[in-house]
This record gives sequence, C-alpha cells and structure tokens, in this order.
Amino acid sequence: MTNNRILVSIIMSIVCVTLTSCPEVVSCTEDVRQFERKEVNIIVLNNKSIGREFFVSGIDPRTMKTIAYRDNGGFYIEVRRSLQLGDTLVKNIGENFFEIKKAKSNIRFIKSCDGSNYAPVEIYAQKKLAK
Repeated sequence: MTNNRILVSIIMSIVCVTLTSCPEVVSCTEDVRQFERKEVNIIVLNNKSIGREFFVSGIDPRTMKTIAYRDNGGFYIEVRRSLQLGDTLVKNIGENFFEIKKAKSNIRFIKSCDGSNYAPVEIYAQKKLAK
C-alpha cells in the first residue's frame, strides 16, 4: 500500500508541475499587437530554426554588426520554409508582417486575426524589376 501512495504522490506532483508551467494564453489580437512591437533587419548567415522555434543570426545591413533574432510560434514555420542563407529578413515596428528580401523577389508573411481566431498566414510574393 505504501508503494501505491508514493506512486500516486509522484503522479500528482507531475500533474501539478505540468499544469502550472503552461504558458499564459493570449488572444489573437494581443498576440498581433505584441508581434507589431518586434523589429529586425538581418542578412541571414545562419538558420538554426527547428519546428516552432525560430532562430537566425547574421549581419545588420545598416551597422554591419553581427546580430541574432529568436522567437517561437507556428507563424514562423512558413517564414522558415522560405528563408535561405543570404536573404535579408526585415520586420519593422508597427507592421504586422515579415518580409524576406531575395535576389529576384520579395516575400511578405502577414500575421493577422479573423475575428478572435488566427487567420491563415498571408503570403505575398513580389518579383523585382530588372534594372
């Protein structure tokens, strides 16, 4: 009987830790507001993104200093799939999108809500005009 009590105590401890360690759920609107506060301008030299974790490092084209950008979320899966080494990733404060600047085109990934739910990631590609 003592072994059963120990087992039950262990299981209850695991359940309590799991429940209290869950991240706070924010609304779609608040998530987009938080996203709009982010900023990055980076020529990507390393992409160590895995799954929902987004991690790139490279050079800021304005200062030529080494920088890194890290965040997580399902939104970044689409960005990660299109990002190649040498691309420039731009996100300005107040905007709800990332833009990947490539040699021949730009790709924009828009984060938005559909009512209270997340809207699918909107992706727009724009071909650059020949000079």
